[in-house]
Amino acid sequence: MSRDAPLETWPRHGAVTLPEAVRPAVVAEVRRWFFAACTLLCAIAGVLTWLAPERTGGGPVAGTAWLVLAAAAVALRQLPERWLRPALLVLTAAASALIALRAALLGGGAWTVGTSTFGVLVCFLCAVAGWRAGALLAAIDAVLLLLVQWAAMRAGATPSGALLPLAANLVALALGLAVGVMVSRVVGRYLGSATEREQRFRSLLGLAADAYWEIDQQYRLAAALRQRDDARALGAADGLGRQPWELPAFDCEPDVLDGLMADLDARLPFRDVMVRWTPEGSRAHLFLVSGAPRFDERGLFLGYWGVARDVTAEVAAREALAATETRYRELFGRIPTPLVLHRAGRAIDANPAALEMFGQETLADLAAVDLFAAYESGDSRERARRRLDQLQGQPPGTALPVTDYRLRVGERRVSVRATGVMVDAEGGPAVLSIFVDDTERLAAEEMVRRSEALLSHLVATSPDLVTLIDFASGRCAMVNQAFERITGWSAAEAVGRSWADFELWCSAEERETFAARVAERGEVGELPTRLRAKGGHEVSLIVSGARFAIDRRDYIVINARDVTEHERARLEREAILDNASVGIAVTRARCFVLANPQFEAIFGWGAGELIGQPGRVAWASDEDYA
Repeated sequence: MSRDAPLETWPRHGAVTLPEAVRPAVVAEVRRWFFAACTLLCAIAGVLTWLAPERTGGGPVAGTAWLVLAAAAVALRQLPERWLRPALLVLTAAASALIALRAALLGGGAWTVGTSTFGVLVCFLCAVAGWRAGALLAAIDAVLLLLVQWAAMRAGATPSGALLPLAANLVALALGLAVGVMVSRVVGRYLGSATEREQRFRSLLGLAADAYWEIDQQYRLAAALRQRDDARALGAADGLGRQPWELPAFDCEPDVLDGLMADLDARLPFRDVMVRWTPEGSRAHLFLVSGAPRFDERGLFLGYWGVARDVTAEVAAREALAATETRYRELFGRIPTPLVLHRAGRAIDANPAALEMFGQETLADLAAVDLFAAYESGDSRERARRRLDQLQGQPPGTALPVTDYRLRVGERRVSVRATGVMVDAEGGPAVLSIFVDDTERLAAEEMVRRSEALLSHLVATSPDLVTLIDFASGRCAMVNQAFERITGWSAAEAVGRSWADFELWCSAEERETFAARVAERGEVGELPTRLRAKGGHEVSLIVSGARFAIDRRDYIVINARDVTEHERARLEREAILDNASVGIAVTRARCFVLANPQFEAIFGWGAGELIGQPGRVAWASDEDYA
């Protein structure tokens, strides 16, 4: 930017004209002093022209022209800034024209008093409107001087050597232009320095704060600027000229506002007052507002100015952190996994599950003891100490592999799995130990193992046939030694094949009956059947079966007792009884439970009718029976 650029071409930062603090003051001074001076001088010239027309070379018309020019100077004060330069040029050019008109009327040419002020006007215009405006006015004034001199020479009123004053006025005009350009450059240099300082101030302000504001004596918003990429100064539509707390976008807690008002009324500075600003159609922003009172050189109160820092993201982050901390503490307290935060074996924090595992009532009780003393002496304790030494000096987040330990809590032995993680804690790095109490799990697994071993032993040594069959495929999954002994098929031959492959069932009807009952009822109890052994001989069995599921698969467990010998003995006994020539009967609890055909025939009873009858029926009287 040129040092003598006009006011309306000064640089802008974003959408805000710079320098904000210098430009309005300069514009106001230009309006105040230049137009006041023009008004005063034009009014004096008009009055003198009216009062002494014979000496000033004018009259009512010239006086009126000067007064009109004075009124125009007053009116031009209200023009917008962009019209200041043309207005200054027009005003000075009009004044030069009136001076030239007076010189022409007097006929003195370049000797006329007043033409020497052309250089002063050019110098002043250069200083306030730039060298281009000054050069244009100098050209106009030079033309006017030539015209005045030409008019005087034509009228024959020019004395000898008249070109000397003309040359002197032209030189004065050039000097005025040169001095004006120099003054313009000096003023531009100072304005540039002020602009640079203002830019540095705004850059530093942008680093330290997000907004700048000012309020007047009545606490009305006088200026406000948001430091953003699209920075702009607030206008009347944004609430400028109103008290901030009256704006719809402003909000804060009532007690905060009361304290702020008290500070304002007491003319005290304030710092980090939390307010909420919600522009229309936008989300709310949280600001920390700080301000200080302003006083003039006489100590009169001018208002407040200050800055505001946008802490929306910081507050949101703090709230999120607080919520996370709350969730962490709740999880820490409720999780059933024992957690202990410790440093050098001394507990800093522990959840209830850890207190219960270590047999302590409170955290203070746990912190008073050495954690390593709870480890079983020997390998567990030494390994725990070595692993803690490995974590020392490691960065946060470093974790150790999970390993098994034995703890001794009172008279109780506790089996755990544990790992350690290096974390940042209050007071320095610490170790978070995470335990999994496996005592009950290991005890349950040991019980299951013992039960499985016992069951396996019972199945293996049982004299009854036991086999496990997959329900879906019908294939054998397991057979015991009794199966091998009774059927003649080895476990290697039987496992993976179905009973139908062996043709074990002597009767297909019995096989279908067994399968249907298991499918329908889930179990079958004591079903007499016959199986065909590998050697081809038949085996009489009492079969029981039940269906169950394990690992999402259905199985049938079959238990069969070999009754071949028992059946043979029964048949032999029945044959003896049926063919005996004497009557044989057996009673139990004075009732017949067995009677052969010869006994039934002797006493006149039909086959099977005597079973269940009291023993008295075979005697003539009770006395005989007794």
